[in-house]
Amino acid sequence: GDKTAGAIADWGLRADLVIVLAADAVVTQDPAGDGSYLINRGIRESREHMLQLNKLGVPTAIEFRDTFHPQFFADLLSWASLSAQSEPLQELCSGLSMPVGVRVPATDSSAVIKALETSSGTHHFLGVSTEGVCGVVKSTGNPDVIAVVVAGEGEGASAQQLSEAMASVHRQRPSAALMAEFGPDALKAASLDESVGALCKDICSGGSLGSRIIGCQLRVPTKNATAASLSAML
Repeated sequence: GDKTAGAIADWGLRADLVIVLAADAVVTQDPAGDGSYLINRGIRESREHMLQLNKLGVPTAIEFRDTFHPQFFADLLSWASLSAQSEPLQELCSGLSMPVGVRVPATDSSAVIKALETSSGTHHFLGVSTEGVCGVVKSTGNPDVIAVVVAGEGEGASAQQLSEAMASVHRQRPSAALMAEFGPDALKAASLDESVGALCKDICSGGSLGSRIIGCQLRVPTKNATAASLSAML
């Protein structure tokens, strides 16, 4: 972590690149990985790891897949992400206290429009109270929701599909903030340079679409997140 951060400083990208250590909330289900499903232990250990990262000044994030985990981690997170294709998670997004990226494949960008609408409204759903017990949660809407269009998550979205998806979301929700995400598959794809080039063209064009693209997200597995690998991507 420290070596990677130092390398980024050397590249002169400190003001442009943010490294966030993200976790999948599913890992709390079976922390030992042996089918024992010690969920309480998983939640405690995950919180402890995040506390340690927070103390180091490293932003943390989680991808939520249910409506129960957020109360256990919300105070430690700088960012959350969730699927735009799940209605319960869209409602959950409306009650989260941090910026949220609602993720959708570039081949199904229509799903993110409904997610943006749902996450900005008031909802009632089952969740976990501040006391840690099941209860009815009332949300008032989240003003910091970003549409994250994902390229290369097994669906094989091309550079053209990514560009068209971003433009489609912008036409329907001109005020929505946009991000493009490149996962492990996309980062290895031959079309990566073309996809990034199209994204940069939109940003530099000075048009309304470019003004709403706030960044680009690279999802890199922790074991591959070395200074050398990040340098090669950049």
